[in-house]
Amino acid sequence: MDVVTAAAILITLMDVSRRAPTQKELASGVPIDFTVEERPRKSNPRNIDKYYYSPSGKKYRSILEIKRN
Repeated sequence: MDVVTAAAILITLMDVSRRAPTQKELASGVPIDFTVEERPRKSNPRNIDKYYYSPSGKKYRSILEIKRN
């Protein structure tokens, strides 16, 4: 791995944040024991993607996907 790739990975990891669901997300159907990860897109960092994680570690890409399972 070259230095540029390593730096890009480090910056990406630093931009990721995990938090508890907001009141709005809870009202939308996200369980209280889930965590929410916000990650900027590599192609356009202004766009933030949200991922939802169950306590077991399963990753969901949307609230609708959580409701389906």
